[in-house]
Order: sequence, then structure tokens, then C-alpha cells
Amino acid sequence: NKTYSKIDAKYKEEYVVYGDTLWSISEEELKYNKYFENKDIRKIVNEIKRINNLENLNLKEGQKLLIPTY
Repeated sequence: NKTYSKIDAKYKEEYVVYGDTLWSISEEELKYNKYFENKDIRKIVNEIKRINNLENLNLKEGQKLLIPTY
């Protein structure tokens, strides 16, 4: 079994497109990003919000988000 620590995380850049929400982005990350495997979607939303220093859940089209990944 391989375990990952937070230290192993890298970041990818994602750009917000029309209609994206933190929830929809988090759903995609839950499906396809091993970093978020088996995590509660609310924790993913909060982690993305925290990493990107977002004051609220509002996103702007073209906004760059950093998403943790392995």
C-alpha cells in the first residue's frame, strides 16, 4: 500500500469556465484526481477555497485555481 502525505502534493492550474462552481469542480476532482480519493465533497470544496484564498464561493470566468494533485 502506498500512502501519500500532504508534502507529496503538487498543484495544477485550472481555469474557471462559464457555469463552473466550486461544487462542480470538486465533483470532477473527486472522480478523476487521486489526491481527493475517498474524501467528502464538502472537504474538497473547502480545501480548494482555502488553497486559493477565496473569501466566498463565487467564481469568475477565466479565474485561475490551483488544485492539489499527485
